[in-house]
Amino acid sequence: MTPEEILTHIRNIPNFPKPGIMFKDITTALKNPEVFNAIIENMYGQVKNLEFDYIAAIESRGYLFAAPLAYKMNKGLVLIRKPGKLPAKVVRQEYSLEYGTDALEMHEDAIAPGQKVLLIDDLLATGGTVKAAAGLTSDKILKTNYYEEKNFYHNSRYDALCSSRLRAKRILSSLLSFLRILRLLLSSVFLNLGLVCVRRLSVYVLPKLLFQRASGVLSL
Repeated sequence: MTPEEILTHIRNIPNFPKPGIMFKDITTALKNPEVFNAIIENMYGQVKNLEFDYIAAIESRGYLFAAPLAYKMNKGLVLIRKPGKLPAKVVRQEYSLEYGTDALEMHEDAIAPGQKVLLIDDLLATGGTVKAAAGLTSDKILKTNYYEEKNFYHNSRYDALCSSRLRAKRILSSLLSFLRILRLLLSSVFLNLGLVCVRRLSVYVLPKLLFQRASGVLSL
């Protein structure tokens, strides 16, 4: 089964968890054993010739793909979690969101110096989570692997893809801000024009009409 065929089993949910977001629902792929197996086999085919020590998985859906792959390849599994979930001493990496910041943590002793890591997550959105996880593993990272809308992407294409999406997001945000300001300006201009017209009507036109009306009455 090709990546394109796998993608037909991933359901799109519009406006979830908030308006404007197209949520990629992988539950429809996971419940199909043939598709789930094809995902793992596709991932395995890409990394089977690489030499590494551990697979590092990002909370939480990254675990769903990293665990079976680690089992298949007889590799250890390192968990990258949200803050406050790991009991021992941790290293922490913060990353930016559209409205604020978040962070990921990993046990400080999870990866020894010189060991290589395969980093796995489920889906690529803005790329912030994967980039933060890569920061945790720093020079230990060997390859990133995550399923995206058209194919499996690796870290050779990761930065360019994330940068273009972030740029597009910023441009759209700036455009919307400009349109809001333009609407306010136009509203103000039309309101002022309306007030000027009313003022002129009351100062010039109405007295003239009243005078003409009065003159007509007197002439009668």
